[in-house]
This record gives sequence, structure tokens and C-alpha cells, in this order.
Amino acid sequence: MSIETIDKHTEYKRFICDYLNDNYGQAWSWENIPDEHLVDFVVEHNSRVNIWNKLKDKKWINTSPKSNVDVDILFLNKEKKYILIKCVCKHEVTIEDLGGLFHIMMKNKKLEGILYYTNYLSEDVKSFQQKKQQIFNVTLENKNI
Repeated sequence: MSIETIDKHTEYKRFICDYLNDNYGQAWSWENIPDEHLVDFVVEHNSRVNIWNKLKDKKWINTSPKSNVDVDILFLNKEKKYILIKCVCKHEVTIEDLGGLFHIMMKNKKLEGILYYTNYLSEDVKSFQQKKQQIFNVTLENKNI
């Protein structure tokens, strides 16, 4: 992944996080989730993401579950329900882009996920779009990303 691609993704993730915070509840980029919310999320969902054990070791930064679960945002909606958010800022979203999110959701059937993306969905993603996955095309009008 190029530096330019990383910068675009980071900017898009910030934009979606701000959008959710301003309109719908509380949202944190995955690497900045306050520990109490991460623990609440893990306990609420009896998560098998291995977060609980790794959370105990504060030295983990780039290898912590906060940076390697392939989820961009943890969202707490107004009904106090946690939802995983994936942000994809590239030409076409493929099933490979969503593998981590779908894997976590398959491990816990009660968990919901939302995809925010900027351009197009590949045919395999369109055919997979069902039940728990909410998919929103949100562009950054007047933003140069």
C-alpha cells in the first residue's frame, strides 16, 4: 500500500468518524478506542478477536488487536450498541478488502458491521451484500483526497 493510499484511507476514516460523532453517536478510530470501550465491546460480544489478552500488554502498538483486526472504527450508537465500521477509499471494494470484518462478524452472529466506501463495489461484494452488512457510498464532496 503506497503512502498516498494510506493518507487517503486515514483522511476518509477521520471524515467518517467525525460524521458519525456529529450525527449518530460515538465513534473512535480502531487504534484510538478508549480502553473502557474496547473492554465493554469485548465483554458484550464475548469476542474471539483475541483482544482481551493483548489489551493487557500496553507495549503492543503496531501489532496490537487495535491495529490488526481489519476494522477501522468502533461505533457506539445512540441505543448503546457497538457496531464495527470498515472504511474503504479506493476505486473498487473487493471481498478481499472486507475479509477481516466478515471474519469477525462470522465469529459472532450478533455483531453488526457497516461498510463506508467512496467509489464502486465489485460484483463479488454486491452478491455478498445481505443481512448484517450495511453498505454506504459516502463520498467526500469538496474534499481533495
